[in-house]
Amino acid sequence: MGAHSKRKGNVYERQTATWYRGLGIECKRGWQSREGCDDPDVVLENFSWPNRLWIECKHHKKPPSAFAAMKQAQEAMEKAEVSLVQMPVCHLHQSHGEHLVVITRGDWGRIIGALESEQERRQPAGGE
Repeated sequence: MGAHSKRKGNVYERQTATWYRGLGIECKRGWQSREGCDDPDVVLENFSWPNRLWIECKHHKKPPSAFAAMKQAQEAMEKAEVSLVQMPVCHLHQSHGEHLVVITRGDWGRIIGALESEQERRQPAGGE
């Protein structure tokens, strides 16, 4: 990876961490060795709903591949031998384009199920 690409990736990781902080979530950029599997790109601290998240960030001039980013996140989670259940979440950005967040359909189902359970829990008994 060239120096310019690495710098662009580092900037996007910082921007992503700033975005999470704007949501009120404490976070930091992850520490990574040459293999890049020690930590996710962004580590959310004190946040575990519905699972701990493994945040992978990709910023490219051309549209980044969601499938390649997800595969990299899943492989990094395996190499890091994470002990807690983690959900890979890929933040993708094309230069001068939209920001996308990509998760697997199975994880999306878990999120929807958790939201539905929370909504049912909050609904008054016998009410609408």
